[in-house]
Amino acid sequence: MFFVRGFGCALFIYGGNIYGVSEKLKTARKANKITQQQLADELGLSRSAIAKYETSDALPKTKNIKRICEIFNLTFDELFSD
Repeated sequence: MFFVRGFGCALFIYGGNIYGVSEKLKTARKANKITQQQLADELGLSRSAIAKYETSDALPKTKNIKRICEIFNLTFDELFSD
C-alpha cells in the first residue's frame, strides 16, 4: 500500500493500481516522444527515478505527480484511475 498526500486529499493506492500508474506514465511519455532523461530533467530528478516510476518500483512525490499531470495534460484522475 502506498500513501500519497496532496490535491486536497489523501490517496491510498493498493497493489495493482500502482502498476496502472506506471504504465500510464510510460505510455504518456512515449506518446509525447520524451525520453526518461528529458522528463527527469524537467522534474529535477535522475533518469533512474523515472525508470523506477515506470517499473512500479517507486511512486512519485505529490509535487512531481502534479507536474507530470501538467506536462502530459492529464488529470489526477486520469493518471490514477483504473
